[in-house]
Amino acid sequence: LQDMERFRPYHIKHHVTTGSSEDPDLTLTKGYPTTVISFIRKTLRDYIERGGVYYGGSAGAIICGSRLDTHQDKNTVGWQDMNGMDVLNGLSVACHITSEQLSDLETKPKENSFRLLALAEDAGAIIKGNSYHCVGKGICKEF
Repeated sequence: LQDMERFRPYHIKHHVTTGSSEDPDLTLTKGYPTTVISFIRKTLRDYIERGGVYYGGSAGAIICGSRLDTHQDKNTVGWQDMNGMDVLNGLSVACHITSEQLSDLETKPKENSFRLLALAEDAGAIIKGNSYHCVGKGICKEF
């Protein structure tokens, strides 16, 4: 058991200085409380790593990637943070890709240092661990 005489002053200091540079437990509590998106990302990643199946079509696939700026739509709302949930081991996803758009997509990963999986309307990918395999008849190409 803890020596309460010694523990109590330490514990009180933690509660008085919680989250500040004076907090003796800062290394244990830094980053908490977590954001909703961080909680969802960690929960989804854990679910997938334990063998769970997640279907993400269109935006549901894009948000699971490492980047959100993989689509062809203009950012009309001024979204600043382009980080996705990154539950696909560093892979980003672009959906509804046509053969005409492939050449434009080839430069995006090189410019921004990320892997990109381009999927046509009639294609998909089954991702397991660090690998995936394409399904469907359409474009499924990694850059």
